[in-house]
Amino acid sequence: MKKLVYTPLALFCKVCGKYIDEREKFILRRAYSEVYCSRRCYYYDVLQTEKKNNLGFAHIDSILEKHCRNIEEKMNLLEAINETTSFIRKTCGVYWFFPQFYALFKWQVYSMFKRFKATPVDLDTLASDLYSIRYIGACG
Repeated sequence: MKKLVYTPLALFCKVCGKYIDEREKFILRRAYSEVYCSRRCYYYDVLQTEKKNNLGFAHIDSILEKHCRNIEEKMNLLEAINETTSFIRKTCGVYWFFPQFYALFKWQVYSMFKRFKATPVDLDTLASDLYSIRYIGACG
């Protein structure tokens, strides 16, 4: 009789291809049976999937294209936008790219972006770009 040997499934991140040990934390998008090694990869894939159907996501992708040269930079910038927007929205109740807020806290916002290795060449232009699409529902 053959002995049953447990062999774990090989999981690979859909976006970056990183091997994921099944004992590690990972994100599973059940509707599509896709696995991601981080929220960063997950958000990037959602953006790429949804930009075809949602004008807001398409605008965000065009902003990322404008400010970044490669996928790694796009992922860093997207993560920085998501995390910075979420944090400031929760703590201050406003979006960081609103002109009145941004004018007062520009350097603090820059520091937050720096933490994610996402310091765009021109943060002023990024804030202006995001402010211009605020009514589409893509930000926040």
